[in-house]
Amino acid sequence: MSRKVKNRDQIAVDGFRDGTEYGIANELINAGIPKNQIVLAFQPADIRQYTEFAVT
Repeated sequence: MSRKVKNRDQIAVDGFRDGTEYGIANELINAGIPKNQIVLAFQPADIRQYTEFAVT
């Protein structure tokens, strides 16, 4: 699993393919990071627009 700071405003969550990415995203939300600052990088770019998270 990895977490990357894409820029000063976003965090990209990628890595494992075992579902734990969603857990990491929820931990970030619980820590106060808004969903619009979290990119689910493990999702294909064309699918991200249908999530509640940032697209890019």
